[in-house]
Amino acid sequence: MSRFTIALSGLDESDAAVFTAALDAVPGDIWKLVDQAPCRLLVVDIDTVWGHMDWLRATANGQQVITYTRNAQVRGCDLVLHKPLRVDELAALLQALAEADGEHVAPTTETVPEPAVEATPEREPAPTPEPEPVAPAAPAADPEPPPASMTLGECLLADRIAGPVATKSDDNLELALDPERGGYTGPSTLKPLKPLLDTPMSQIAPLAPDAVERMREAPAQPLTRLLWFAALSNTPGELSSSLDPQARYRLARWPQIEREFPRHFRIATAMMKDAGTLGDIASAANAPVGDVADFINAYSVAGYVTSEGGRNDGDDSRNGMFSRLRNPFSRGAQEPA
Repeated sequence: MSRFTIALSGLDESDAAVFTAALDAVPGDIWKLVDQAPCRLLVVDIDTVWGHMDWLRATANGQQVITYTRNAQVRGCDLVLHKPLRVDELAALLQALAEADGEHVAPTTETVPEPAVEATPEREPAPTPEPEPVAPAAPAADPEPPPASMTLGECLLADRIAGPVATKSDDNLELALDPERGGYTGPSTLKPLKPLLDTPMSQIAPLAPDAVERMREAPAQPLTRLLWFAALSNTPGELSSSLDPQARYRLARWPQIEREFPRHFRIATAMMKDAGTLGDIASAANAPVGDVADFINAYSVAGYVTSEGGRNDGDDSRNGMFSRLRNPFSRGAQEPA
């Protein structure tokens, strides 16, 4: 009889199917897969845009988490499973956790065969060639500063912010970005940040070293969340110029929905059911076409949207920063302490 529960967070359909099949193959029958927390163990795919946010929330609530990733080196995580998932690795990890709780689990009998190696006669080692001298690499050129007329949001989407910067609104709302660490500090809600993202770069101040140090001591939110909002609000009510207004769009997997945008749940539901034009989706979701366009802009940049029958495949050309931040644990501000 199952004694422990385990849930999945952020895994796409193919990874979830592999994990479910692997879990069925684990001996002992004491682990049960459930739809969501609360659970004994939560598996979080941190290679997705929202995975790190799920990881932060889960660990802050005291939830035990397995970090699921392609990254060979992950810091700050006690429990890690690497892609592609292997049954023996999953079984060994679950066995160790169960035994830590006083539950005996029979070890899996599955083994991974070692590649056959043909025996070769011993021979004298060949002389090691001397390495040829290599000219030192030329230092990388400093990135060109963004035009002063570009807004903070535009520069963020274009990956044109080289170092920590900060800005403040007239009502003293502060926003500080740390692209080197992949984090930002500011309000917990997104909508109040729209005027700050519209600030021209000519009014954005780079942070002094002591201010950077203070910012990095404060709790940071993942910069991918702010990038998502910048894409959502960059061309309000209109589809990005890199996307085809005649194409049919759908969601490749269910996204994380921000509570500030309740219509997004209906739009996401419609786009998960079937591909459609902006008008089709708006009709199915009972939402304005402008909201659908904003939704597609944001989730295309985040990699959740695919398209059919258009001049593009739904991949927004402004996703350079998203690609660079795809693995959040590669940056200190987002690494768990």
